Amino acid sequence: MRGDLLRSAMDLFAKGGSRGTPLAAIAQRIGVTAPAITYHFGTKEALLLEIVEELDRADLREDVDVDWAANIRLWARSLAERPDYANLSRLRLVMVSEALDVDFAAHERFVERQRKQRRLTVTALAQAQRDGQISSSADPVAVAGELVSFLQGVQLQWLLDPDEVPLVRLVDAYLDRLVASLTP
Repeated sequence: MRGDLLRSAMDLFAKGGSRGTPLAAIAQRIGVTAPAITYHFGTKEALLLEIVEELDRADLREDVDVDWAANIRLWARSLAERPDYANLSRLRLVMVSEALDVDFAAHERFVERQRKQRRLTVTALAQAQRDGQISSSADPVAVAGELVSFLQGVQLQWLLDPDEVPLVRLVDAYLDRLVASLTP
């Protein structure tokens, strides 16, 4: 039941945010009462933080693959082709938006997640630079900031208007230009 509650909360939070989703709606979705949620998670805040941990397990891999551009292309294709993955993406963006409020329960966790994402990207780019795939004059910190910003922006645009925003084509075109500009 705990897993069902967690999946239900993730799906509903992706649609209405954590603040706009009452515990009763989560419980109703799987046919239990709101006290079942507090029994398993204690509080709505604890449920929220467990969802953040689930996102961390799915997102922030510590192993850095040097083929950073291929990984990003795979991400875009997965997002476009897998509704379950797109819903997780939507959940991330909704929760990041909520985390703009410093009083949000997971504010600090999302600040750290953003920092970690940039650090992992810097690490991958620096490794590619050491391997001679990227020009030694490139600034991995600046490129990582630009890359993360582009990916978050294109993801948001695509989630808002998937019929008009060709996610995979935009990501491929951007990466083609970026890789060409970074090639030694």
